[in-house]
Amino acid sequence: MNAPTTIIHPVLSGEVVDEAVQVVAEPEQLFAWAKDAKPGDRFVYATRMVLPAKSAGGRAARNLYERGLVQLCQRRVAGTSLRNYEAQRTKRAWPGLDPVVRTSSGDFVNLDDETGAANALLPVLARAAQFGRPCPTDRQLATSARVRLETVKPGLDVLRAINAIRIKGVKAPTCRIVTIVGTGHSTGYAR
Repeated sequence: MNAPTTIIHPVLSGEVVDEAVQVVAEPEQLFAWAKDAKPGDRFVYATRMVLPAKSAGGRAARNLYERGLVQLCQRRVAGTSLRNYEAQRTKRAWPGLDPVVRTSSGDFVNLDDETGAANALLPVLARAAQFGRPCPTDRQLATSARVRLETVKPGLDVLRAINAIRIKGVKAPTCRIVTIVGTGHSTGYAR
């Protein structure tokens, strides 16, 4: 297997950064850049043939675009079949919190801890849904995903806000049914 090649990409006001091919920037990297970037600054968040629709970096870029904070484009890398996926900062002011998504209740969510929790929670929920098992309780989710208990609810809010899951409240002992949007699998009822 070949090691990833390095391509130099322009980013903040003429500076250059090495970016590995086939690597997609993490949401935290994209959000940190967007928060501090000046209008017109560009950030190459991926260099690939195709950006997977479910990639966290791609979802984060689309989230920033939907909020009017960036414009997105793809440019071919000369002499290859690869594309640079770029975000260009707009003039729209950063929202002053550290938000990046809104919860279903309309509240902004601080993504520092919540994004990490969401990334850890999704595979646990996906496994339970794949096999139709009851949705784990918050405490069970925290233990299985190795996150702090207080980050479970905000992490679920982030997953709901980015449309990765849907949550339906049901009667005890099940309490909630979680549907993974990407697969259509749902957690089952407790017996």
